[in-house]
Amino acid sequence: MELLADPFTLAGQAMIRLVSFEMADTNLRYVAAFSVIKDALA
Repeated sequence: MELLADPFTLAGQAMIRLVSFEMADTNLRYVAAFSVIKDALA
């Protein structure tokens, strides 16, 4: 997780803006539990 302190955006209100960013990878445990409909828009 990345946490960024922005002291400029809300400086007129005497506040600090905190922004967080997180990236995560996922993996399917049971691939057979999911299905795909290939002709739904046909």
